[in-house]
Formats: sequence, structure tokens, C-alpha cells
Amino acid sequence: MAVLFTMAGIGVNQPNRPDDVERLTARLVKIGKLSPKHAMSYERREYMNFLPNTGGPQQCYAPAPMPMGMTPARVPGLSDALVAAIISVQNHFMLRPDVIISSGGTTARYLGNWEVKTIAKNVQLPGRLREAWDLVNPLLPKGSYCSSGYRSSERQRELLHNFFNVTYKADIIAKYGQAAYDAAATNLVANEAKVLEMVRGVGQAIATPGRSAHQQSKAIDVGGPSTIDNEQVKVIAQVARANPHLLSGKVLKERNGCVHFEIR
Repeated sequence: MAVLFTMAGIGVNQPNRPDDVERLTARLVKIGKLSPKHAMSYERREYMNFLPNTGGPQQCYAPAPMPMGMTPARVPGLSDALVAAIISVQNHFMLRPDVIISSGGTTARYLGNWEVKTIAKNVQLPGRLREAWDLVNPLLPKGSYCSSGYRSSERQRELLHNFFNVTYKADIIAKYGQAAYDAAATNLVANEAKVLEMVRGVGQAIATPGRSAHQQSKAIDVGGPSTIDNEQVKVIAQVARANPHLLSGKVLKERNGCVHFEIR
């Protein structure tokens, strides 16, 4: 999606030039933040209000519901529905939406790059996990995807064993020695504390099976190329600051290439 281009600002105390407003309206409709039936410009809606009643069918242009119980202020040049849609976008990354879109600013950048990312097969996002993913999702850099959500204790143990047996085997042997590795490998379940110590010792964060935030339906892992890890962390941290009622603020870049974040 191309970067949203505006010649001047849109929103509160901004020029709100008709061409810019029309561009913004089209973008908000495209990303699903504004219903097409609410896309009529403020000026045309006001004009329609003054048309005589001919007895024919009447069209209704009621404003879209406001997010999070907020009430929009009237902004000259913008419909109430458009103001509500701007607030809905800014709620993803602003604690207090300002209803201002400046050329080249954060809101314009996110709108321009807005894209729904995929969820990997068999990933479960029950309850508030899905709400958290929906907040973060469209803001993440291209190439991002949801790689993990809720994870059972059994799946957590399988992941731990795979880290030990495959992913970090060479690193563990290099650090702890072949004899120590072989001793732990004789019974991974009985020696789980040692296996955890070794995996963590080579830099891979992982919780004890049964105690992970994933088992509590409070964690999401985001995958993607390593080149976008830092941008993923930045975006998720910004969303967390804007939504402290949901996201805990814990964001970790892990050795296995995913970015892990948690909810409250």
C-alpha cells in the first residue's frame, strides 16, 4: 500500500483541503476503518441535509460508533464518521488520539503502510490475545506474521526439547561439553531443570513448561525476517504504551528470531 500523501494537514485546526480529505477517506474505507456509506464528505452531507423532502426514500449518514466510548468533536471539513475513524486508527498507537494527520507524520505513515498480517497455521489466539494481535497487526512491518499464541504445556515441552536436540545442540555442547550434554539427554523430562539451564545458557529465553505466559493465554510471538526485528519491537512497544489496559509492556527480541510480547 502506497504511503498516504497529503499536501497539508488533516484534522483538528488543520487546513482540511477537500482533495486531502477525499484521499484520506478512500484510504480509511480501504483498510476497513470507515464504512463506504459514511464516506460522503462533510460538505456534501450538509448539502444533502438541506434538500427538500420529495417523499422518496431517505438516505441516512449516521456517524460510525466511536471507539472506547469517546465522543468526537465537530471538525470543520470532516464528518463525525471520519473523525471517529481517525480516532479508531490512532487508538492503536496513541494513548490520547489528537485527530491530526500531518504530512509525513506517524499517523500518515501507519495509514500508508497499513496491511493485515497473517496468522500461522494452527496458532490459537483466544480471548484478549486476539484483541492484542488486532491492535498490533496492521502496524507491523511487511513480512511480519503471528507465529505463536496460546501454547499447551505439551507443546512448550516439545519446543524446549527441539531447542536442546536440534536448534542449539552444537552451542550447548560447545559451552557445557559433550559429557554434560549426553548426561542431560538421557532423560529430558527427568533432567528438565538442567535442559532449561543449558538452553537458556546459550541465549534462548524459554519458560518452564506449564509456567509460560503462552500457557496462560497471555503471550504472542511475532515472526519475520531478522532485519525487521527492531522495527517490530518499536511498533509493539508503542502500541503497549497506548494500550496499557491490555498490553503489559513486556517485549523481547528472542534468539530464535521471534519477537515476544505479553498482555495483562
